[in-house]
Amino acid sequence: MYSFTLLVVSASKPGPWKDLAQEYQTRLTPYAKCKLIEIPQAVFSSAAERQKVQAQEAEVLRKSISKGAYTVACDERGKFFTSTQFAQQLKTWSEQETRNITFLLGGPLGLQPALVQTVQAKLALSSFTFPHDLARVVLLEQLYRAMTILKGKTYHY
Repeated sequence: MYSFTLLVVSASKPGPWKDLAQEYQTRLTPYAKCKLIEIPQAVFSSAAERQKVQAQEAEVLRKSISKGAYTVACDERGKFFTSTQFAQQLKTWSEQETRNITFLLGGPLGLQPALVQTVQAKLALSSFTFPHDLARVVLLEQLYRAMTILKGKTYHY
């Protein structure tokens, strides 16, 4: 069975985005173990504090990555995949479902560049910038879509 961990900086706010994220986590249950861990967002008052904030968040993210996990940073400079290509890539990254894949989703100021350099892959969710709650939903939906593609279900046409 596939195993995914989403390390997400910032807590989900109650409402439709949180409900939708939970819906996709539930839908993933027959296909994958999916754990979502919320990392507290560092407090800041302006983007001028970017380096300090990213360093604080990166320290917590590093400590939260399981040993042996395949790490993927969600990053605007990452690789773009079609849904079908992403499904096949998950198969490769998981080493035929034997290795956990851990996705890192940064806070409002993004992931620390030094942390991004240490991951095994970089994934672009879109050319657009999304609010974090929406980015979480997009990633979960694409994981669900990928699983249905790999299992031959009719969700993806």
